[in-house]
Amino acid sequence: ARGELRLSRIAGGQSNPTYFVDKGARRLVLRKQPGGEILPSAHAVDRASAQGDLAAVTSANRHFHFLLFNAADMPRLSRTLRQLWDATDVYRSVYFASPTNRSRVHDDHERLVDALRRRDEHAAVAAQQAHRDASVSSVTAALHVAGR
Repeated sequence: ARGELRLSRIAGGQSNPTYFVDKGARRLVLRKQPGGEILPSAHAVDRASAQGDLAAVTSANRHFHFLLFNAADMPRLSRTLRQLWDATDVYRSVYFASPTNRSRVHDDHERLVDALRRRDEHAAVAAQQAHRDASVSSVTAALHVAGR
């Protein structure tokens, strides 16, 4: 094929960076898996959720979040977050028991990974905040109903 080789990024919220590769009249699509452990870790949460294995969902979710926390390279903060996480693990079990919440976690993690991939720290912080707010709201409601 004749012509100049051109590469252009396809816009959107894909977890995997996706590009058009054009050469002359020919167009191909190239998908690239992002480097690092964050995306595979998010997918591990999804796989465990699809299998309905709540213990595996909880473990994979913890791994995903601590990859993010530890990436800040602030060991004291990571230790504090680990202590808080351990103290609240029972509430995550309540949260993950709901298929609706597990679906929300998938969507939240996708938004967060997408923001990180785009290196958009404001979107990443907003995605994390929305993720926390939804979790707290859901668990609070479940505990309120259980307390009746």
